[in-house]
Amino acid sequence: MLANISPASYNADETHATLRYANRAKNIKNKAHINEDPKDAMLREFQKEIEALKAQLAMEGGGPDNMMSGSEEEYVDETGKTVRRKRKKRKSFDDEEIEELKKQLDKRKEKNF
Repeated sequence: MLANISPASYNADETHATLRYANRAKNIKNKAHINEDPKDAMLREFQKEIEALKAQLAMEGGGPDNMMSGSEEEYVDETGKTVRRKRKKRKSFDDEEIEELKKQLDKRKEKNF
């Protein structure tokens, strides 16, 4: 903020008023926030969760890339960085474990809606 004041004595009242106004304006604090639809925010959270679950499946041995060979894997984490890791020994899930994971995901979806 730029406040113009006068050193003349006949402008003393105006100068004081200008300085008080400038001080009040200086003390104003604004906090910006993103105007976002709650459903869009929830969708973004679900997408992050899906990516995290895919990475977890890849580490534990499930997922569509189960046939890939090699000892390293590469994925993008939630911060957007590309991460390389050595693969762990793959674990296969039986039908009961898959159904339990689906139930957990459905419960989370119901809870958030």
